[in-house]
Amino acid sequence: MQVAGASIVWAMAASPNGSVNFASPENRRLFRYSPDERTITELGVNPSGSFVWDIDASPDGRYLYGAVYPKGKMFEYDTQTGAFKDLGTMTGARNTCAASV
Repeated sequence: MQVAGASIVWAMAASPNGSVNFASPENRRLFRYSPDERTITELGVNPSGSFVWDIDASPDGRYLYGAVYPKGKMFEYDTQTGAFKDLGTMTGARNTCAASV
């Protein structure tokens, strides 16, 4: 399955509802794949940086957290509202950090 505008996928995380979230470092975009529907939905552009190194879902699946290279920044995506939030640079981070919920 092709993703428009993205030939590279780096970070991926499964959500409790069975969907798989992933990001493309080429365009800062976050996507969701639904195995049941066999569809890919673009969720939007993260505000924190281009290369999403890691993604993790909160235990209830409401939030996705992404770790971005460079500068060790993180973002939050609210799956209910579709809103992104830049969480800033993690304390002590140099160039990279990994998402952790």
